[in-house]
Amino acid sequence: MKNLINILIILLTSILLPNNEIFSFPDELITGELIITNNSSSNLKISVYPIGAHFNKNKKYSLISITYPTRKILAGAKDSLLYNEKFTLDHDAAQGTGADSIIGYGRYRVVFYLFNSNNQLYDSIEYCDVDYSDYDYPYGGNNDITFYYHSNDSITFEFNGGTINKIQDADRYLKIWDQYGGLVHKTQNKNGFTSDTEYVYIPINAVSYGAVSHINPGDIFVNFNIIDNLYSNIAEDIIVKKKAYLTVNQGIDFEMITPQSGHTKLIIEDSSFLKLSTNSKIIINNENRLILKNKSTLIILSGSELRFKPYSIFCNYGAKIIGSGSIIFEKGYHQYDCNQLSDFLFQDSAKLILEDSAIVNLPNNITLHIKGNTTSLILKPGSKLLFGENSGIVCDQGGKVIANNATFASSDSTKKWNGISLSGLSQDTIKNCSIKNAAYGISISDKYDAEDTGIDYSAEISGCTFINKTNYVLNSALYIAGSNNVLIMNNSVSSSALEKGYTHGIYAEYCPEGVLNIIGNEISGTGNGMTLIGCSPFAAQNALAGNEYSECGMFLDNSNGTFEYNEISDFYCSYFSYYSSPDLLKNVFDNYYDDNLWLSSSSVPVMHPLINGGSVYWYAGDNLIKGSPSNSGIIFDDDACPLMNYGYNRFIMTNNDYYIQGSNPSGYGREFYVIQNYWGGIPDTNKFYVANADLIYSPYDDNSQTARQTNTEDKFDIGFGLYDTVFSYEPDNPNSAQELYLEAYQKEYAGEFSQAIDIYKEIVEDYKDSSYTSSCLPRIFGCYEKNNTSQSGYGLLESYYESISEDTSYSEIQRNIAEEFMIKSKVKQNNIEEAISNYDEIYTQNMNTEKACMRL
Repeated sequence: MKNLINILIILLTSILLPNNEIFSFPDELITGELIITNNSSSNLKISVYPIGAHFNKNKKYSLISITYPTRKILAGAKDSLLYNEKFTLDHDAAQGTGADSIIGYGRYRVVFYLFNSNNQLYDSIEYCDVDYSDYDYPYGGNNDITFYYHSNDSITFEFNGGTINKIQDADRYLKIWDQYGGLVHKTQNKNGFTSDTEYVYIPINAVSYGAVSHINPGDIFVNFNIIDNLYSNIAEDIIVKKKAYLTVNQGIDFEMITPQSGHTKLIIEDSSFLKLSTNSKIIINNENRLILKNKSTLIILSGSELRFKPYSIFCNYGAKIIGSGSIIFEKGYHQYDCNQLSDFLFQDSAKLILEDSAIVNLPNNITLHIKGNTTSLILKPGSKLLFGENSGIVCDQGGKVIANNATFASSDSTKKWNGISLSGLSQDTIKNCSIKNAAYGISISDKYDAEDTGIDYSAEISGCTFINKTNYVLNSALYIAGSNNVLIMNNSVSSSALEKGYTHGIYAEYCPEGVLNIIGNEISGTGNGMTLIGCSPFAAQNALAGNEYSECGMFLDNSNGTFEYNEISDFYCSYFSYYSSPDLLKNVFDNYYDDNLWLSSSSVPVMHPLINGGSVYWYAGDNLIKGSPSNSGIIFDDDACPLMNYGYNRFIMTNNDYYIQGSNPSGYGREFYVIQNYWGGIPDTNKFYVANADLIYSPYDDNSQTARQTNTEDKFDIGFGLYDTVFSYEPDNPNSAQELYLEAYQKEYAGEFSQAIDIYKEIVEDYKDSSYTSSCLPRIFGCYEKNNTSQSGYGLLESYYESISEDTSYSEIQRNIAEEFMIKSKVKQNNIEEAISNYDEIYTQNMNTEKACMRL
């Protein structure tokens, strides 16, 4: 770097002259790392000043020189540089021989000014940037840079030992590690740059300490580690430039204090990184901002916190957010005042937390995406997450929402937002929350461990209020698809602006057998109260209230399960079903429009208790059918019928045409039994109509309202720490099929699925004329699902159902049910094309019938 003579000269710099003056070297003997020479007759001025953050010899973010302790690293300027004169600067890491100024690790701008004799001022004519941002510098030689000014159009440079080139050839940017025309060509080492305890406030503006200028003091071009507690307190942006790192070390805090005027922005640019190490913290005070540019990365490790004070701003323009630390919004209001904000993606176990009474307002067209195992959105009591139009939450691949006594709502109470989507195997818990104006409410999908991986998953939505305050008809309050281990409990759904605020209150489809509990919900202001397709829930104590704009209280298609203690009122039809045979116990069907219950397409609901060995088990029956329906209490098509013999159901209706109306299914015999039901006193025989049958209703029940007598009870575990209590009493009327059905039912709920299947099959084979046979067929399939049966097992089940569907000793209803589950067994084997072909064939053979329509 320097020759031997220069080294000897350096040794003499400590010699003091009289009056303690430091020995001064002649210009021709002074050397430096950066030299500017005037090779023209013009009078020049040279300024050299930093760009962004710069560091001393020890790679500390500091102006204190290590080589020259009495001087600061400020670069500098020289006025009136005449012909053959030089302006020299030493690098703090490579001691020179008394140069004019000192530079350090960082980027610097060299500006050339030409003296204007007309106005006696210097005019800026050209510049070139020089970058010393390499931890490995100095390299032991060949690093000096010399600029030569020849004229306005000819400014050249050379690295020691290299060729001479014009500054325009290098695009006015010289890199010390990759020397244009020089001898050194290496990869830049950005690592090893750290904070300094002497400077606890950043960014450092060198102008405040005497520098002639400082461009963007907050720009960080290297990998900068904050190893001491630091603060920012001026309105100067801190920008982590492309491919650079800003790391807050373990246990360290960096706090962005609000300036006296303006605000501070911490900006993470494209391809750059912000990393919070374990137990570190960044605190962003009010008005200050964190801005994550597209393709940047935020890493928040375990125990770390990115903490936003009220009125601070977080703008994410497409960054990746990873790590198991937390992003926390503190109590108060948080507005996303950002332009063209992108979706927020949180992943890799990160946690986004709204603390008590925090309010976060998201703009239009933004998706808050919570992705990956244990990645969490957590809302604490009193917090609010507000959404602009077309914005919402998506959780998948293990991402989850945990919220208690919080609010999810639209920013504008007259507008709607998308809603909350919870997908995949995770444990979501949303309790006692308010969900306002969400177009799709809360959607739960694909929470089903089909491969039996053992992942613990569930979804609980309980005690929440869903309300529509807009003039839009929203889709649904709660939607469940392809999921089990779900609890929907004690929620309310309502609409304040419209009579029909939701198309559906609760909509569930294609949920495999398992825990699907829908309990204690109050639903009003909807077109349809509860719609179930391909599901077998435990639905109890729900109150569904319709109005003149409502359609169906409960709509079931290919759905079974248990429905008890529900109250359904004021819908056009209280209950409508296709291919569904659930247990109906102590429900209230109250209707003032068309029909209370309408059964179609092989629907055979069980509406009577199990009577076994003299004991009565109240698994079903004792339903109340009331109101003033214009048509019937129960209407059924010729391939469906209610199982209500010895049912103890109560019909208390006025101004209706019929108690029950339908057509006797083929194969059921001439008599149609509905004895031991209450018909409102002495039955009016004109209100019974079952075509092709002699209806037997006597002896009839004379108990209009008194509770049924019971003396024992059994509890069945239904998941989530809940139990279904089954009451029983002992009159008479034993029946072998009932006896077996009770045993199978108990084994199914005890998880003994193989034994339950064998007993259900025994009933199907030995008691073809029993009403229980129709109920056993879907329960067999349900047990196969609960038992995680293999594809080969479903192949055997397909053959089983096929044999029944072709056996004319079974009733038409039984054959239709078996045919349906035969096709479902093909689907379970992934024989999709064959299943579609079967449905097409059924449709073709049954044109213009309900059976054909259902296959569409």
